[in-house]
Amino acid sequence: MALLEVRELRKAFEGNKRATGALAVDSLSFDVDEGQLFTMLGPSGCGKTTTLRCIAGLEYPDAGEIIVSGRTFFSGAKGTRVPANRRNLGMVFQSYAIWPHMTVFQNAAFPLAVKSGSRRVAKAEIVRRVERVLAVVQLSDLAGRRATDLSGGQQQRLALARAIVMEPPMLLLDEPLSNLDAKLRQEMRFELKRLQRDLGITTVYVTHDQAEALAISDRIGVMNAGRFEQVGGPVEIYRSPTSHFVADFIGASNLLDGRVRNRTDDGFVVDTPLGLLEVPSPLHLEPKAAVLVSVRPEHVMLLPVDLAPPEAARGQVIGRAFLGNSIDYMVAVGDIELGAQLDGAARFGEGDRVVVVADSAQCSLVLP
Repeated sequence: MALLEVRELRKAFEGNKRATGALAVDSLSFDVDEGQLFTMLGPSGCGKTTTLRCIAGLEYPDAGEIIVSGRTFFSGAKGTRVPANRRNLGMVFQSYAIWPHMTVFQNAAFPLAVKSGSRRVAKAEIVRRVERVLAVVQLSDLAGRRATDLSGGQQQRLALARAIVMEPPMLLLDEPLSNLDAKLRQEMRFELKRLQRDLGITTVYVTHDQAEALAISDRIGVMNAGRFEQVGGPVEIYRSPTSHFVADFIGASNLLDGRVRNRTDDGFVVDTPLGLLEVPSPLHLEPKAAVLVSVRPEHVMLLPVDLAPPEAARGQVIGRAFLGNSIDYMVAVGDIELGAQLDGAARFGEGDRVVVVADSAQCSLVLP
């Protein structure tokens, strides 16, 4: 069941519209199911943060609809505009926006303490809810500490606590890990996903980090120029990109020019610089159609030349980088260069002649 429904959302900023004619958000539609973590992934300027701010009520779209739990927050056609403070959504900003003069407890309690009138929360209820969320984010022992004395990871968890203390129907996260160092960012990915699952809270997450999106998401919308290029699960997005942009943006990928020879039961035989590859694909293509074959570096194998048949593609190692448990290679095959990732036991050096083989079952086809 969809908790969030976004329909034909459009937003233009006057400066950009005059300069390029482009929309920040261009007729965007998507749903987020209850309890799901949905990530909007894309490069800077693609419209993902603008979309999130429209959902939060910090920006008003030019057209479209935003519906949460059956309640319309925005409708261009009906003239509905519910202000941000009436949407009861939790939001965590990139900067965390923590009050430096307050303690951990006071920061977490702030959204409840400022409510007034009929929405006022009793002090006993504030204490109960704050103690509960601090326990969830493992900050109970630091309740009396000033927020400025917390580490980066602790500040990030405090920002989450402050967002969820209101018990919102949905949590909005705008690049919440971007200010952390690489090791802590990796640790907090798992922490965020654990919290989201334990709480069962529907979450919309914005990031430009592909690894982050793949690690934590139930579904991902890959965004480009105000629209989704592809929406799907992390495995589907990574293994079966449906456009040149997605194949190039998500992780590392070799894109080989190819031409369809004939159809198979579940795909096509494609002529490529690495020879004939039998690639599974749902596309509808005719013989001789031009395509791009997306091959991840981990699906490229390098073999000694004396172990391969004469028709196999040959190449030369032109670069290598030792990464501990794996080695990244750059290989020249004719006038193209391919990336390959092998385990750390591989022993090819720069200048070595090698045979290059792609695991065709792991490849995907995209249109040029």
